This record gives sequence, C-alpha cells and structure tokens, in this order.
Amino acid sequence: MLQSSSLRWRLRAGTRASHERLDALVESWDVGTRAGVTRFLTMQAAALPALRADGPLKSAAAIADLADRARADLARLGATVPSPRSTGPALRPLAVDYVVAGAHLGGAVLARRWAVSADPTVRAADRYFTAPPGSALWRDVCADAAARPADGAEADATVADANTVFAIFADACFGISVNE
Repeated sequence: MLQSSSLRWRLRAGTRASHERLDALVESWDVGTRAGVTRFLTMQAAALPALRADGPLKSAAAIADLADRARADLARLGATVPSPRSTGPALRPLAVDYVVAGAHLGGAVLARRWAVSADPTVRAADRYFTAPPGSALWRDVCADAAARPADGAEADATVADANTVFAIFADACFGISVNE
C-alpha cells in the first residue's frame, strides 16, 4: 500500500514530470526496429555507467549488468558504444535505486515490443531485453522508501536526486545519431 506519509509516495509524486518526460522520449522509439533499439540501448549504455551514489547501491549489480548487456547488444548491431555521461556530485543511493529499479521493471513493456520485431538483426541483439526481471529489487527499494518519512531535508534531497537521475537518462537521449 502506498501511504502518503512515506518517501515512496513522495518519490512517485515528486518525480512524475521527469518520469513522464523520459517515457515520452523512449516511447517515441520503436524498439522493434534497428534504429529504435539502437537509440534505446545507446541511452542505457551512456547513462547507466554515469550513475554515482554517495553510499552503497542496492541496484549496483543491476546497473553493471544492464550496462554490459546494452554494450553487447550495440556491438552485435554494429553500433557505436557511447562514452558514459558525467553526473557531477554523487547522488543519494535511494534516488538512484528508485529510478533504476523502476526502469528495470518497466523494461518488460519494451521487451514485449522488441520480441515481436520482424527484423532478425534486432532480435539477435537479445542480451538487454532478456535480462533477469528486477521485481525483487523493486520490492526491496519500495520497502526501503516506504519506511522513510516523506518530509525533511533528506526526503527533499532524495527526490531532487531522483529527478537528476531521470535527467541523466533524458540527456543521454539527445545527440543519439543512428544510421537508419
């Protein structure tokens, strides 16, 4: 249950606009096509390694795994693997975990679109979209956020940092050039 007095609720409400902006960018790409899947994987390969936290991350293994999978798929597609973006200061671990775990879980929707591609080259780039599901990570992150208060300096900073994580991914969307 999502309680309005928890940081989980605050993160959901406080990142809605950033989340919707990123979703709109990603949904504009048809991951069933070579150009669309290359754009998506390029964003992942650029943004994931750029995430830094000021403490241990529950999502550290998922970040490393998904970044490796994105780079492997880009190589299989013959696409350029991007350099990681820079985050600047380290972010709060819960902020990074919240966005990464949610995106990993939400990737199942994109995986279904990718899986029905008529292009065998697209389907051959199968590492990212066949990653193990992130549902346990998501539950763990949600439980952590639900146990924390929605108000106060730490909550404010965590929401701000989560919006920064969404911005890192959104910024990685721009400047992606794909030969169609």
